[in-house]
Amino acid sequence: MSYDVAVWAGPRPADDEAAAEQFELFVEVLDDDEPPAPSSAMVAFLEDLLSVLPALDESEDPRSPWATGPEPGDVSGDFAYLTMTYPGAEAALDTVAAVARRHGLVCFDPQDERLL
Repeated sequence: MSYDVAVWAGPRPADDEAAAEQFELFVEVLDDDEPPAPSSAMVAFLEDLLSVLPALDESEDPRSPWATGPEPGDVSGDFAYLTMTYPGAEAALDTVAAVARRHGLVCFDPQDERLL
């Protein structure tokens, strides 16, 4: 099992409920056979994030927060779906949210259905 985190470009939703609705729309795009290429905003976010929290395959540190990747395939258009381990989320979720905010992106916790 993993702890999932969603990040997307766009205005910050007014509340957690609005964010959950917007999240569901993005998830539908992930189910497309040919999802859109990552936007430049999301590529910049992922590069910045990986400079702080290296990808699982680039880090030999067993404390890596990632369950998989993250990698470009985790990003579709203006949406990223990142998977962390539960201990990794405890340690690094605030960092993911801070990097997202630095890029003007929305960060959402689908488990608790709350904005970060």
